[in-house]
Amino acid sequence: MKIEPMTTNPKTVLVTGAFGGIGKAVCRELSLKGHTVLRVARQLPAGDPEPLPGPGAAFNIEADLARTGSAKRMLVSAVSAAGKVDVLIHCAGTLIPGDVTSMGGDDLRKMIDDNLFSVMLACGAVLPAMTAARDGQIIILGSLGGIIPMPHGAVYCAAKFAVRGYTLSLAEELRESGVTVSLISCGPVHTRMLSTESRLSGSIAFVNRPLPAGKVAKIVLGVMDHPRRETVVPRFAGLLSPIVGAFSWAFEYLYPLVSAIGQARKMRYRTGASACPDIPGRRR
Repeated sequence: MKIEPMTTNPKTVLVTGAFGGIGKAVCRELSLKGHTVLRVARQLPAGDPEPLPGPGAAFNIEADLARTGSAKRMLVSAVSAAGKVDVLIHCAGTLIPGDVTSMGGDDLRKMIDDNLFSVMLACGAVLPAMTAARDGQIIILGSLGGIIPMPHGAVYCAAKFAVRGYTLSLAEELRESGVTVSLISCGPVHTRMLSTESRLSGSIAFVNRPLPAGKVAKIVLGVMDHPRRETVVPRFAGLLSPIVGAFSWAFEYLYPLVSAIGQARKMRYRTGASACPDIPGRRR
């Protein structure tokens, strides 16, 4: 087994969505590197949460970041447990099945609250101390759905497009503050959320082959060590997405082709051994 080298600059890292697929993998990598990990979840797992394998200390915080005031209480708990927060890694996200015509107001609000409002509240909670110290880092896990339109996922895309605009604008706003802000726009990842997506009408999310959560976690730690404004994963999508973003009319002509490719790959995902179990729950 490959042993990961310890970091020479351990940090205290607050991870939201810490018990979802990507969040759990990120926490594991952080701990193996010797960082202190503050795991945040709307609801902590029953019993003792799974211990992390590395030497880094771990603390668990329960907070519903879609609720006003909860993010500030999360920060108070984090500082009480570990003394400070050097880095925020926001992994939390929600996907509610259904096309836009099938969603009621409660589902629409939940999608926006969980995928967008929680980002704003979490950033707003940690930024005052970071800007006062002129040191800190924020990493937001976004989605290719924030760059490329995803039919049958309009509400999710609306939130992720907004997250991308917010994150890139915030990065510019904080340019001289000593705080770095990074966005990682991911394609499909092997998580419960992807399992949910595989049962929806859309197929464009499956055009790219799903990545293991552990690989995405390593990319996150790479951005933590070497901050970049935006990282698009997989790399090929990073070459294609600016074209679609700049020439939105082109998507009308590309969609039939990418949809057919995505549909074929989605069916292989659903029938293959790599598909995630159909676990109740829709969080990433």
